[in-house]
Amino acid sequence: MNTDKWAAVIDGYSGGHFLQTLLQERGIKCLHIQSQEGKNSFDFLPPGYAGYLESADNNVTALLEQLPRHCPQVNYVLHGCEQGVALSEALSSALGLPGNPAATTAYRRNKWAMQNALAQAGVASIKQQLVNSPAALADLPFRYPVIIKPVGDGSSINVFYCEDQAGAVALAARTLHQRNSMGEEIRQLVVQECLQGSEYIVNSVSYRGEHRITDTWRYQKRYIPNGGIIATQVRLIDPGSIPGVIDYTRQALTALQITHGAAHSEVMTDERHTTLIESGARLMGGDISRAIWRELLTEVPAEALVNCYCAPKPLSKMTFQVKQYFCIVLIPVLAAGRVTRLQNETWLREQLPTLYDYQPLVNEGEDVDVTRDDVGPYIGVARLMSNSNAALDRDLAWLEAYENTLFTLTPLSSRR
Repeated sequence: MNTDKWAAVIDGYSGGHFLQTLLQERGIKCLHIQSQEGKNSFDFLPPGYAGYLESADNNVTALLEQLPRHCPQVNYVLHGCEQGVALSEALSSALGLPGNPAATTAYRRNKWAMQNALAQAGVASIKQQLVNSPAALADLPFRYPVIIKPVGDGSSINVFYCEDQAGAVALAARTLHQRNSMGEEIRQLVVQECLQGSEYIVNSVSYRGEHRITDTWRYQKRYIPNGGIIATQVRLIDPGSIPGVIDYTRQALTALQITHGAAHSEVMTDERHTTLIESGARLMGGDISRAIWRELLTEVPAEALVNCYCAPKPLSKMTFQVKQYFCIVLIPVLAAGRVTRLQNETWLREQLPTLYDYQPLVNEGEDVDVTRDDVGPYIGVARLMSNSNAALDRDLAWLEAYENTLFTLTPLSSRR
């Protein structure tokens, strides 16, 4: 009798890039399954797995027939990123394994259904309307400005801010029937009221409906003339500083039936209201390595996720405390042009004592367009770390004031 335990990891990318390592450390063999959305989003397979399988059409019945040829049994089903949520929940439900219920996957993947689920549960939600044509924007139940987004895209990709109806109509006309970041045709858009206030990220891991908050971040975003909403800073903060946001997020996670596994929730709050913008049933994305997580927190969120599947009792004993303060700063492109000069990390480190690292994301001589959304383009990303919030404040103030000294951009019009 085969006593090996196996995990099927659906789309082990983005924030889930080291799930395979964590599972193997626990003596669990790993099969990687690439979903239809994953195949349309990623052109490589993550290394280190014992086997690889593709589910090009997310057909669970066919997948169940193929599995025995790749591993003797499946003990756990996990997913690494947004692309893998639907197939992961369908497979875990079909196998009777822990996971969120496949019957309500739309609550966690469809941005229209997500807000409706909150409202039905009596949890604060966003006013919204579903449209399938530019003409449907003529009669909205709320005032402009509005936020427009596809119902099923990932993260903040293809999310736009529109000041008025004319802008919304133009945006809808150029977005509908295009392909989203997962290769799917955009047939419907969600139009939502534009919330104001402070925006936070609340990351969590759930086990049998109990939600453990792992880490919290404060967002800084910028609306740009092309309608894009771009993140410029995301800063690690103490969860104890936002108790109302934490309490609300737990209610929202329950309403969305996130009962098992990770969640990455974005929440807006002001002096009167706290409202979920959206929540993904996945780990936080981004290039934060396991080593950095260990410097930042007393526990690593991905380790907590694996524990909730493989060793749920230790999960209840894990404590998540901030050890070092950390901020990721993205340098956007605000005008199209050619990059003619780039500063390097050595120069920037002389200006910023808290700099952890700096990575340019463009090359000298490259023509770049205006930043559009999470996909970019960005000039570069700087990461700052310190055990002193005051030191971080000082360096972030310098970076905000002198951001343009990191590069020179020659407008395209001046070269004609």
